[in-house]
Amino acid sequence: MIRPSTRTIAFLALTTGLLLVGAGCSGGGGGGGGAGAGLRAGAVTFNNTAAGGFGVIGATYTVTGPAGTLFDMLNQVAMGAGAFVQASPINAILAAQVNAAFPGLGATAPMTTGFVLPPVDGGGGGGTTETSLQITFWWNAGANLGFLSTPFSFLATPFSNGNPGQPNGAGGSGTETYPGSSNSQGSSGAGAGGSGTGGPPAGTGRAGHNTVAVNPGPDKDLLVFGGYNDGTSPNAFDSGDRFRFDLSANTHSLGFSGTMVPGATQRVRHASAFFIDPVTGSIKAITAGGVSDCVPGALGAAIDLAAEVAGGIDSDTGTTYCFSPTEQLDAVMGTMITTRYEHSATWVPCNQVIFIGGCTGTTTPTALASIEHYDPITNTFFQPPGAALAAARCGHECALLADGRVIVVGGYDPAAPAPLGVEIYDPISSTISTAGGGGFTLMIVDHTVTRMANGWILIVGGRFPLTGGLSNEACVYKPESNSFVSLPIQEARALHSATLLADKNVLVLGGVTGGLGATQGFTTTGQVFSLDASAAGFTSTLLVGALSEARAEHTSTAVSCGSVFVIGGRNDTGSPAGLNFLDSMEFFGFSNTV
Repeated sequence: MIRPSTRTIAFLALTTGLLLVGAGCSGGGGGGGGAGAGLRAGAVTFNNTAAGGFGVIGATYTVTGPAGTLFDMLNQVAMGAGAFVQASPINAILAAQVNAAFPGLGATAPMTTGFVLPPVDGGGGGGTTETSLQITFWWNAGANLGFLSTPFSFLATPFSNGNPGQPNGAGGSGTETYPGSSNSQGSSGAGAGGSGTGGPPAGTGRAGHNTVAVNPGPDKDLLVFGGYNDGTSPNAFDSGDRFRFDLSANTHSLGFSGTMVPGATQRVRHASAFFIDPVTGSIKAITAGGVSDCVPGALGAAIDLAAEVAGGIDSDTGTTYCFSPTEQLDAVMGTMITTRYEHSATWVPCNQVIFIGGCTGTTTPTALASIEHYDPITNTFFQPPGAALAAARCGHECALLADGRVIVVGGYDPAAPAPLGVEIYDPISSTISTAGGGGFTLMIVDHTVTRMANGWILIVGGRFPLTGGLSNEACVYKPESNSFVSLPIQEARALHSATLLADKNVLVLGGVTGGLGATQGFTTTGQVFSLDASAAGFTSTLLVGALSEARAEHTSTAVSCGSVFVIGGRNDTGSPAGLNFLDSMEFFGFSNTV
């Protein structure tokens, strides 16, 4: 069922038989080994961080056995009723856990180096007195399971290492269903209020922001970074907002919970992504780059990037955020190698954030081909040798492929606009390849790129920068065949949002169109893209009146229970003098009872 919140939304698609179903959020439990001598793992609890990105999941369990025992862990997962296979850890996090257990081993210790059960009351250990050690194992579940809308089981089995006298114990197991999720980037927008020093006034709404989900627990925290409004130039925000969805109370309420600790940089046309703290395993967010001022051009006209960012200052700063026990935000500043805006940020399973392309300079915007990595272990940006696109571009969009590579779609070079091929970046080898043999090219901005539940990449809409016209096509990239297939859609649109739902559909909302529900180009309509058995492999269904307010340059972000939050944006009258920035949110609640 669809539950009310700040806004109550009626999905007209439900009357046509289209079911938008979210996966359950209940924590999985598991059995442990029997009592008595030997090592054994207790019940498994899951920390689902899929809401923050692409299938990073933690399993926490307690291992019990004779004090001082040195042991290894065999961590396995199984999809449905399939066979168990070894889970792939995120090495940096597992290394931190190993080093915490064995401080003398150093960072070069192999990943299979085990743990040790603590001594009794700090004493010498050994003997038959039992103690326990809690372990959290983080892994890239997307790499093991493909996609997170399928139930899986986790099995943790301790076994002795260097102590053959200790028998293996039975492992704990658990099962839980997780939804997929997506965070729109680039043209995504943001929510209400909050301002830092020099920023625009609070409470006037914002657009062009980024939203990242960071709290996988019952309370779903969304961090809103940057954006702009019609305040005094420079008009970008130097602060963010935090919104909390209280799932534990089962009220499905949405509230504004205060202004985040501001960074020192006003930013719009920036990029943000989640990452995992390599020591604690907590979810953090990073936002980097951007410009301090933005005046969008008229809709339907050619894009003049230099005019839109004139007077602004482009940034090379990055800020990371994490919730502390007092629920304040900590900010740590780092410096990018290059100032950039209109770039992209994508988390990859080696637990780094990849910043790709963009433009530098505001007087004469210059497109970038360079690629930077953010490493949370050192809190630094670096550029691997040879890490660059074949074609410089800004205004593109990226998505994480199931194999851990990053696909780069669209964008353009303002100095030499021409159609660009779709490129794929491998963050491990720092190499670039061209998708589809280079035959599929685009020159488009303000589109969305979303990984579908089967690994296909869905590209929807956008604007043509040389004319301002809208695209009425959606296309899919199929990695297994390295091919593209296109499908006309009912409404051309741009500056919209796209979110992967727990039922494997992709929900596209708002933006600018010239069709149904549009006022001065801004629309309340949505579209749902579903996988099917047609020749294209997917279809589109139009949702009339999906939003209660027309909006573009907003964000729509899914959290782990399958719900979607639509935050901020704008719906002006078509003239830069009439910009109308929104401080409202809309909430879509999905459950398995639909």
